[in-house]
Amino acid sequence: MSKENANSQVYVIDTSSILDWLKRYYSSDVFPALWDKVHDLIAEERLIAPYEVYKEIQVGGDEIAKWASKHEEMFIEPSNSEQSFVGDMISNSKVTTPKKTKSGLWADPWVVAMAKEKEAIVITGEQARNVFPASRIPDVCKLYKIRCGTFLELMRLEKWVF
Repeated sequence: MSKENANSQVYVIDTSSILDWLKRYYSSDVFPALWDKVHDLIAEERLIAPYEVYKEIQVGGDEIAKWASKHEEMFIEPSNSEQSFVGDMISNSKVTTPKKTKSGLWADPWVVAMAKEKEAIVITGEQARNVFPASRIPDVCKLYKIRCGTFLELMRLEKWVF
């Protein structure tokens, strides 16, 4: 990922990165300054996610679900063009859809579609497999030439130092 336009860059975050940030690696009691910076990005409407991510998070019914409810403004309903693009992705022979998810929800294509429409960077905890047909977010982003990175890369792009 290049470091241009970091001050106005928009990021579309997926469920795995939210779980990584909130639950697995960056607890608020240890990293309060990081949480403040992330909340600033949300307030600036530069860290967003499709509403489908919100639905996935709510399935857990835990502290992360409560956090998401307090920050519901960052979760955006898909536009008509995003809905159309999701349909195109699902019908693309180079993209695979999961056979079944536990909750029946699958936010990944919505994350990619939102990033494409908003010329944003996808932030995900998933790793590329470089296997096609693709189901992982980084692979699908590569296929559609959409920038993709990790939460750590977001911190670097924003030049956050703690």
